[in-house]
Order: sequence, then structure tokens, then C-alpha cells
Amino acid sequence: MLDINNLSITFHPGTANEKKALKEVSLHLDDGDFVTIIGSNGAGKSTLLNCISGSYESDDGTIVLDGKEIQYMKEHKRSKMIGRLFQDPLKGSAPDMTIEENLELAFRRGNKKNGLYDRFLKIGLTKDEREFMKEKISHLELGLEDRFNTKVGLLSGGQRQALTLMMSTINTPTLLLLDEHTAALDPKTAKKVMEITDKVVNENKITTIMITHNIQQALEYGNRMIVMSEGNILMEFSKEEKSKMSVEDVMKIYQSKSAQDLSDKMILD
Repeated sequence: MLDINNLSITFHPGTANEKKALKEVSLHLDDGDFVTIIGSNGAGKSTLLNCISGSYESDDGTIVLDGKEIQYMKEHKRSKMIGRLFQDPLKGSAPDMTIEENLELAFRRGNKKNGLYDRFLKIGLTKDEREFMKEKISHLELGLEDRFNTKVGLLSGGQRQALTLMMSTINTPTLLLLDEHTAALDPKTAKKVMEITDKVVNENKITTIMITHNIQQALEYGNRMIVMSEGNILMEFSKEEKSKMSVEDVMKIYQSKSAQDLSDKMILD
């Protein structure tokens, strides 16, 4: 489904600030895999997602998604197959547009049945489309289906992140990338957004990669966990192995491999 082979990227090559951000990283995901990735700052986690999404161009290696080589594909073309959420809740939605308008943009952008006229000129959802959207967004259990005319800028951070998740998955993506998407939220809201994420991912069987500094999240969610360090994949654990581990176990294993010290940000409840 997703095959990454010997992916490498160097920032500022040939200068005093040269940094090998990824070092021949290889990774395979099957359909429906939900992989969590942890590692301290500078480990290469976000760089890996940026290479997959097309934000960065790798120096070497290949990225094959659903049988198609995408490493030289433009970012906007990859976005038709790849959904992504960022740490900042303000990204991913238009604050001066309503919930309905944001959902419509996401729906028409990813819906192959819609032509250029539908995507860029048609205004408003049909009655059936609106009911479909309301039914979908009601699954968030945040009452947003009753606030379709509310501007997104008036929503809380958690509500915006949940809405962005729905926008990214309204047309089921081939791959979903979650880049610390709960890190900017308070613990209670982060827990709610993670529960929504897990429900949406599992119900739709979406192949997902989630970066997190929260080891407990990495242990609790997904069927695989990867630990990265200094541009390499250091270790990988199955769902069964994760179920027997604690945060302290992960820290001990990580440090026993002579990796760099874990950031305090990783030691979260």
C-alpha cells in the first residue's frame, strides 16, 4: 500500500549547518495500518511526513503509494490521495468561511465526480449533499451539525481540529497523515480529538501515520509503533508488543539503544 525505500534528505548540504534529516529510511504499510511514530525533536518524524506529502523533495529513495510512484509528483496532486492534519488547529480550514462552506470545498476538491465547474463555481450544497454532510459531522458528537452557518474562526481549537479531520476524510483518502494534531490542545480536548480520530480511522479503514510526542498515545492507538532517532527508524513494535509496555518501558528501551535523550515533551500523560 505504502512502500518507502531508502529515503534520504539532507538540509543545507555543503555548509556548516548541514544536517542529514533522513538516512535511507525504509517503511512498509499495509492497507488499514495505523502507525504511530515517536522520537525526540530532530528525529526526522515531520520530515518523513513532509517527504510523503510532497512538501519536501527527497535526495534519494522511492515512495510508492497504492502502486504509484509519487516522489516526483507535485504536492497538490498528492493531496488528492493524502489527507493531512497539522499541530496548529488554525491550519486546514478557512476561518472566514462557514462550516458548510469549508466542508463543501473539501468535498468538491476530492470528489472525482465533480468537474471544474462544480469545484470552483458552484455555490452551496444540494439538499442531499447537505444532509450527507450533517450526518457525517454528527459523528463528531460536538453539535456542529446544528451550526452549519457558523464561521469556522469562531470555533474552539478542538472543534476546528475535529472539523479539519472530517474535511480530510470526507472523501476517504488513500493515506492520512497526522502531524502532532493534538499537541496544541488541552489534555481533555486532546483526548476527545484522539477518540474521534480513532473512530474515523477505524470505521473507514484509513491507512494512517500519526506523529506524536505523547508516548501514552502512541501505545494506546494504532496497530504499530515506530521509534525514530537522528533520521533513522530505531525500533518498531506490534500492537501485541505495545499492549505489554508502559511509558517507562519505552524510555528505557530507547535509551538502551544509545539514542539521544528523550525530550521532556514526550513524557506526557
